[in-house]
Amino acid sequence: MQRNRSKVSVARQWLFVAAAGACLLSRPTVLGQNGSNAPGTTSVVPANARAQMWAATAQFVYTDDPVLKPIQAELLRTIQDKSISTFNQGVDAAVVLEKQKLRGQQRVLKFRGVVSSIQDKVAPSDYGGLAQAIVAELQKNPDRMADLERASSLKALESQLNRLATGTAATAAEAASTAPTLADVTDVAATPVQDSGAGAYEVPEEQQQPEAQTDIPTSTPAPAMPAPATPPLLWAALLMSGLSLLGVLYLLLKVNKLAAAVRQRSWSGAGLRDSQRQEVYDIVRDELKRQPLAPTTTSLPKPKQAPKPPIRQVQPQAPPVPVASPQPIAHAAPEPEQTDHLFAVEAPAAPAPVEPAAPRVHVIYANQQPINGAFLRDNLADAPASYTIFEIMVDERTPDQGTFIVMRNESGHGGYIGSHMSILEPACTYNYPTGPVSRIITETPGTVQRTPSGDWRINQKARIYFA
Repeated sequence: MQRNRSKVSVARQWLFVAAAGACLLSRPTVLGQNGSNAPGTTSVVPANARAQMWAATAQFVYTDDPVLKPIQAELLRTIQDKSISTFNQGVDAAVVLEKQKLRGQQRVLKFRGVVSSIQDKVAPSDYGGLAQAIVAELQKNPDRMADLERASSLKALESQLNRLATGTAATAAEAASTAPTLADVTDVAATPVQDSGAGAYEVPEEQQQPEAQTDIPTSTPAPAMPAPATPPLLWAALLMSGLSLLGVLYLLLKVNKLAAAVRQRSWSGAGLRDSQRQEVYDIVRDELKRQPLAPTTTSLPKPKQAPKPPIRQVQPQAPPVPVASPQPIAHAAPEPEQTDHLFAVEAPAAPAPVEPAAPRVHVIYANQQPINGAFLRDNLADAPASYTIFEIMVDERTPDQGTFIVMRNESGHGGYIGSHMSILEPACTYNYPTGPVSRIITETPGTVQRTPSGDWRINQKARIYFA
């Protein structure tokens, strides 16, 4: 039996070797086919495609909004498309420019909030999702969609973003060839604006944050080669694969025969053991027949009889003796400690005072910084998200008043600190530190009041500090 098992093991080893040889012989052929059929015109999306898409969006917003016409030329000089970090720095510079030249307007500040919101929602590698999110946000403006010319410009921007997202355009300039050019849309207002110089709003090279790789060159299209005829190496590989398959089938037949022989011998051995067991059983049965066991009876003990009561003899009774009437006996009142406590009636305990229920506090989550000094109703939610910025607490006793703090989830504090001028400054007062910080702590909550339209207007800013 040990010899048969060793044969089965050897057969299985040969089976494994044959299968591995067949795979190795067929592998070069498959690789050759894949290499010959690989298209040579595969497009590669540049590493700074996201920055180029945002740069195209900023150019559209700055030239589309008529309110920004007076500072349009200066805003366009702040656009950076080398990386996301440099683009964000350019938008921060545009916010400062708007604050200096157009007091009371927050168009660029609102655009900065939209950029932060979409960057938090869409994954960095999802270029198609980024294009859809940008277009969907721009389509929310009813004035833009009602104007045929502005709507047509938005359609051109959508085509430009899709070209950048799919890698069919190597640069933003190439993608913009089908979109309106800067000369077509930069019609500056009649009131001249004194140019303060491009250097005042451009991000210096030493302050830019370079990324690991700013661009990946696109692959050069390979020349189309005619499909060659079936090479002799392919026929040889097919022939060897067929021979290996025949060898595998033969080994399988041998293994099945050896396994059947092993099972047959195992069954025969089991039959011998069963016959010996039956013989022992017959001996024990015959012995039991010769010496039957005597039946045993178990007698229960008799119950003990209760002793009979003694019989008393009746004695003759003497005549009754007159008895004086009993005198009343004065009983003293029982002492309090001697009374039976089982029958004492206890006075009901006074009910415990009911404490008034604590007032309920409803939390509203603001997913964007305030616009024009108010948290807009469209940017509020009843559940927190990864891009939530502020928490508004409202007491049910005063439903139109509340307080607000910075979101307690510290995972997003780093991004808010990096863009504190556009995200935190409209709602908070603080002293920005000089050293590295990563957390935002609310020292004094701010106060808000609900307007008839459903927005929450800030009455007092929150006091925060960084740690």
